[in-house]
Amino acid sequence: MSPVAAKLAALIPVDACTVFEMCRSGDSVAQRFRLRNPTTAFMIESVPLSRSLDDLARGLATVSRPFDAVLLHEDVLQRPDPFAVLATILPHLRADGSLLMVLPWAWCEQRRIAAGGASVIAVIEAALADGPLRDSGLGVDCAARITRTDDGVPRLIVRAVRKKVFRRLYLGAMTLRPAGACNDTRIDLPNAFLETIPGVRCTTSVEHILNSARLSGERRIAILQRRIASPADLPDLKGLLREGYLLVSEFDDHPNHWPNMVRNQYLTFRGVHAVQTSTDFLAGELRGHNPEIQVFPNQIATLPPPRQPRADGRLALFFGAFNRGGDWRPLMEPLNRILAANRNRIGVQVVHDRAFFDALDTENKAFIPTCGYDVYIQALRRCDIGLLPLNDTLFNRSKSDLKFIECAAHGVAALASPVIYTETLRDGDTGVLFHSPAEFAAGLTRLIEDADWRAGIAANAYGYVRDHRLMAQHFRKRLDWYHSLLDRKEELDARLYERVPELRP
Repeated sequence: MSPVAAKLAALIPVDACTVFEMCRSGDSVAQRFRLRNPTTAFMIESVPLSRSLDDLARGLATVSRPFDAVLLHEDVLQRPDPFAVLATILPHLRADGSLLMVLPWAWCEQRRIAAGGASVIAVIEAALADGPLRDSGLGVDCAARITRTDDGVPRLIVRAVRKKVFRRLYLGAMTLRPAGACNDTRIDLPNAFLETIPGVRCTTSVEHILNSARLSGERRIAILQRRIASPADLPDLKGLLREGYLLVSEFDDHPNHWPNMVRNQYLTFRGVHAVQTSTDFLAGELRGHNPEIQVFPNQIATLPPPRQPRADGRLALFFGAFNRGGDWRPLMEPLNRILAANRNRIGVQVVHDRAFFDALDTENKAFIPTCGYDVYIQALRRCDIGLLPLNDTLFNRSKSDLKFIECAAHGVAALASPVIYTETLRDGDTGVLFHSPAEFAAGLTRLIEDADWRAGIAANAYGYVRDHRLMAQHFRKRLDWYHSLLDRKEELDARLYERVPELRP
């Protein structure tokens, strides 16, 4: 898919139920978008139009519900009356719906020059308030210039909305340097989904907040991911407060794992307005440091089509995690015994954990050092059975079921410890649980030998994620919570200053 089409798909509100798209045959973004939301219905109108605008209007009148988004590819502009086309479609766009248009940059520049050097945005807004669109109430919410295109011709993608229906929100995230997928699942992907909502814009920077210029009426939140705050951070926190930010700590591990967290009396949580985390258990552990806490479970951002079972009889096991040395060592002896019994049939893909890889007594293995999320998922998708061991420790009980839902989304049958996974994984239905090395060996052996059982488990787990654990089904809960915090900011300021008087202005 072209960079222009990819960006266009990325701007569609991810929970859209219905989308109208006008494009050339074969150019629709529906297939790509449905990786995010497989339930979205697209009405696709080919260009050049094979019917009159009156016929188009009559066809649209039969649609049972208004569209959540309208997508107009640049070919619509080749018509002599492109804005008359838009005026025909616009009554069928929801009041808070998104209009996404692809405009050739040359088209924008010609009209900018003709307008005496006005800004491109001003020229587009003037077109959206003229002629057949005179009463549309549309304004430009955001615009993205795409310079890397298949034909080398730059384009501008514009999102327009009715001016009175959205609130502006800026989310500035500060993360640690990327390590594995921590940033992706907790910050980057959820924020990318939030940016599909008109009025919301997000930035992410390593170890600082990108203090973007404030837009008119825009409210601001700083999300501080996994930051272990100390008294030395107080000036930075005060600076953010002076800029009008509401401060949120994002943390998804047990804090006592880090001695500095305890030494600094949990300033990470006391020194912010609110805390977001990944599990109810962890929320209970953190609530004593800040009562304003919200749980956002990990979810799956993109769901590929179901995998077809292997036909060659070969299998691959997957292991990829941080800090699991004490969890997998009791299982290595039965695992190596099973690998020896299936030496020419089973391979192992290992991400990050070199000690686990070295302990495997097989030549049929591959190691991938700590990598980005896309590479991690590609390795997972090459496998058939995922190994998810966790001992019963406080640190492990604070973890989420992310590994299970990742396996489920990519057709990998999960063999897991009961710690945390028993809360969502149904033993023998959507995965297999083990309580001892002997049960691990028995479960792995059956998953290897009983292909139909393994395929059924993978299919059931895939259905669970599709129906319950897609990010598209949950991401607006974050936005609702953020706005609720901002609506109470004066109250939350007072509580913050009570916890940490040093932050008072």
